[in-house]
Amino acid sequence: PGYRDPDNRHPLWWYSSAIAAGTDGPFGVPEFATGLYHTDMESVLWHVADLGQARAAHPALWSGTESEWWTDVDTLGYARVSGDDQALVILHRGWWDTTLDNSLSFAGLDADGTYTDLLTGETFEASGDSISVFMPGNSSRVLVR
Repeated sequence: PGYRDPDNRHPLWWYSSAIAAGTDGPFGVPEFATGLYHTDMESVLWHVADLGQARAAHPALWSGTESEWWTDVDTLGYARVSGDDQALVILHRGWWDTTLDNSLSFAGLDADGTYTDLLTGETFEASGDSISVFMPGNSSRVLVR
């Protein structure tokens, strides 16, 4: 592993530990989660697993036309459209809650309808080419239509 860099692509600690214990992978998320020693790590693991499922189900999360939807020091939002699939991804690194109000059509998104957050199940209603999205501190949203 690692080609010319011997430190590149070493087996991950959890995989190496499983092999040493005589258990061969691959592991699913539930099996991996039971071996984590910190609850915050488990929530991050499930968050990443949810993102992987969302990416597999929505082509707009990995292809298509991308447009900047929102940007400031602590928040980045971008829209992606791939055929009929539309996504609005928002990353908020501020410690405070905030609400973002912005239009949709300039970013190639439908101006009316319901956008659903794939991470929480919450819905946001677009109306008159505008949407208002509540962002808790240190959070992300993956909205699809």
